[in-house]
Amino acid sequence: MPVSVIYSKGQGKGLTTGTEIRNQNPETCNIMLNKKILYISCLMAGWLLSAGSLPAGAVVYGDLGQPAPGLPFTPEGNAIGAGKLKFFPELAVGLAYDDNIFYEESGEESDQVSHLIPRLMIDYSLEERGSVKFGYAGDFAYYRDFSDNDWRRHNLGLLLDYNAPSGLFLDIVNDYVDTSDPFGSKEDYALGEQKDRWNNLFAVGLGFNFGDKFRVAAYYNNNKQEYDNEDVDWNQNFDEDEYGVGVEKRISSKTWGFARFLHGSRDYNTDSPDGTVTESNDADYSTDRLFLGLTWDASSRITGELNLGYQWLEYDNRLDAADIPYQDDNTWLAATRIDYSIKPGVTDLHVRFARGTYQRGSFTRVFYDGTYLDVWLLHRFFSWYRLKLNFSIGRNEYNTNRQDDDKRFGIGLEYLVWRRITLGLGYDYTDRDSNIPGESFTINRVLGTITVKY
Repeated sequence: MPVSVIYSKGQGKGLTTGTEIRNQNPETCNIMLNKKILYISCLMAGWLLSAGSLPAGAVVYGDLGQPAPGLPFTPEGNAIGAGKLKFFPELAVGLAYDDNIFYEESGEESDQVSHLIPRLMIDYSLEERGSVKFGYAGDFAYYRDFSDNDWRRHNLGLLLDYNAPSGLFLDIVNDYVDTSDPFGSKEDYALGEQKDRWNNLFAVGLGFNFGDKFRVAAYYNNNKQEYDNEDVDWNQNFDEDEYGVGVEKRISSKTWGFARFLHGSRDYNTDSPDGTVTESNDADYSTDRLFLGLTWDASSRITGELNLGYQWLEYDNRLDAADIPYQDDNTWLAATRIDYSIKPGVTDLHVRFARGTYQRGSFTRVFYDGTYLDVWLLHRFFSWYRLKLNFSIGRNEYNTNRQDDDKRFGIGLEYLVWRRITLGLGYDYTDRDSNIPGESFTINRVLGTITVKY
């Protein structure tokens, strides 16, 4: 399915540093300091006994805070620099205990995985006109027992937001990922296998704002995916293009209603090595998608989009390589992303509700409609603690007799040791229940990191 990158502008919410402690009287400070030392000792002991691992906010397992579009993470530390140009560097190290590193239904293999995670955000302010942000997040994973599975991940992101005095606005997003991680593609290809691949998503929106009451925009998205081993993974290489138009109207002081229409296509660009799958019988398709919804100003306590739609998907070829007819798919869609500040600077709620069609590869007529609900809660207490809770459910309904039901639960605790150093502990549980033998799995991960921020 072509991937639209149309986002409302939002504001990141960071964790305060707890510097107000220094304003307490000496006796109070000593009590707090002793409690902190005791807590650090217990935390480190628990980390070592549990074999530790990455917190839920680490790159490798996804970010509970959900970074801004096109950016690999949302910085929370202080900045280097002043004025318009600022740098936000971070470095995290961690240990991961994973009890099912190959996503197996039985005979699971466990291992401890060490991670090195460097991050950098560069922010250039255009003052009242917007900003340009560039981000990098790396992840270098090293297995204790299965060293042949060591992998690396590089994520580069760009986000440009510009608003001209005349009412013209321009949004550009680019998200590039080069990886060999075992977490599969968005179509669930090769879960648990190290695959060298890269993906680049580019999106641009150009429009005009009429008196901050009515907006029109044109959109273009390009999505490209390439696997290095074309002899094995040739069926996953594709190019996607999507064009669209949209209108938005202010319906209250901070709320907009919108309608968008987009036409897209996916072109699988690699024939099979034996020549049986070519452009004349592969799974190339086109889509027409209509979305309706609400979005909010960045100054609102609620940001993001309530976004629902409908899709018409049609395959370019009538038969696949086995002379089995392709089956067009018309279905409802969702691309909802809502961030709500329950108590600004203290408690934040993040909700994602998504539905789309996912083609399994160029060689097959098989696809599934995937529906996913993800809820995150982040709560800061006593200034230097932050609790992260995550619950996700999903269902993949194939056009065959297969159905997968997914559940995930995560809990994490961050402790601000010092204004530049954070300890993280967490637990992550993932379960897939499939009616196809060999496709179910359960994963338990114990998580822990040390993060240094400027």
